[in-house]
Amino acid sequence: MDHVQVRLLVMDEATAGDLDWIGFEVENLGEGPMPPLVGRFQIDGERLDPKTGRFIAKGSIGRGSFDVDSPEPSLQRVAFRQASDYGTALLGRPEGGRVRVEATVHLELRRHQGGQVLAPAEGGLKLEWPGLPFTFHWAAPGQAGLERMRGRLIAMLGGPYPSTTDSYIVGEYLKWPEVASAVSAGELLDLLKDPDLGAQRSMFVRALADHYPEALVGHLHSQLRQGGHQVLSDLVVGSAVWTDAFVEPLVALHEADPMLGQMSPMTVLGYHREDWRDDETVQRRLVAGLLEAAEQLPPLTDQTPNADRRIWRHLFGQLGSAGHMDGLAFALQYLDNPTWIRTRDELMFDPSPRVGPPVVRIRDLAHDAIARMLQLDPERTLRAFSEAGYDFQSYPHADLDRMLEDSFEVRDRLIAELRGLLEAAEGTQEPLSTPREEGRK
Repeated sequence: MDHVQVRLLVMDEATAGDLDWIGFEVENLGEGPMPPLVGRFQIDGERLDPKTGRFIAKGSIGRGSFDVDSPEPSLQRVAFRQASDYGTALLGRPEGGRVRVEATVHLELRRHQGGQVLAPAEGGLKLEWPGLPFTFHWAAPGQAGLERMRGRLIAMLGGPYPSTTDSYIVGEYLKWPEVASAVSAGELLDLLKDPDLGAQRSMFVRALADHYPEALVGHLHSQLRQGGHQVLSDLVVGSAVWTDAFVEPLVALHEADPMLGQMSPMTVLGYHREDWRDDETVQRRLVAGLLEAAEQLPPLTDQTPNADRRIWRHLFGQLGSAGHMDGLAFALQYLDNPTWIRTRDELMFDPSPRVGPPVVRIRDLAHDAIARMLQLDPERTLRAFSEAGYDFQSYPHADLDRMLEDSFEVRDRLIAELRGLLEAAEGTQEPLSTPREEGRK
């Protein structure tokens, strides 16, 4: 510890209206200057009923780091705003108005030199708390606390664009109706006009959905009329205001600019298939747009970059989502295509069979799309893997080739079964699509 002492300071009863209710104090007890230090902390805790001790929840209360670069003064307060903001955002509104929090703080304090944090073997470790327990109460703020929250929210939204750290506390304040009301619908909508808003955009969309739903609906329809694609992610985040009135403008946007990818009009429509799955006109318009987009795709060869191959994965997934037989002839062309697509950046195993192996073939994607057009049992593929005794967890990383070989064997049986269904339907002149079960989505 060498002449350096660290204390955790926390209010016995804190609220979301308290700005700096938890943090650290670093004191130099030596005669010389305090060495440059970097601290890292993690705070976890359990929330309990203060009267009965009943367990309510547990989880992180905050984490972060701080620097002590100045040798003076000998006593420095650090990380108060950082730890307090994270704690406020993670604790949220207290259940029942007041909870007891039994927490543990983990802290590591090291020296740094020339911009590099020194390892313990280099004499870098100055202090370590492997888990220091402490207790405090988390309560609902009074009127004065709510006013401080409202004032700070207005100041943060009116100043420079919130940083990632600030967005935690802004997002929390916007969840409280009595605090979010300090910001009008128009002010929140103005924030959405910033093209560089980034990931923080979602918290403003959620606030509009929660507190000003009519204003958000009007904004979304206006953006759809203008053909802006940013509205797609807003529709997903603000799904609480979804109505079937969004179907037609999304279909029109899809027709005007067919696009494939993780976020497209088809992506949004896929979340709400119950609103259009029985409308054959909508289905056919969606398929026509997808087939038009397919004409612009890069060819499938061994030299095609994996990023371009992934676009084909989106195409077949969205053809299946559209679910109309107009896409059948296109998909059938690829039922023998062995080209593979790496579905994740690293060939890592995932224990969930719903995620599947890290490589999929075009023929497998074509099979899945056709199966959805025929309205076959959506659990059919998973059941086939289960019946074959296929277990993703049974393969070590070194057996990737064997894992893929076994998975493709199951897939090939499914494709052969699908071909049999198609041939049988063709021979009997029966409709290829099967009746939709009541309530299936």
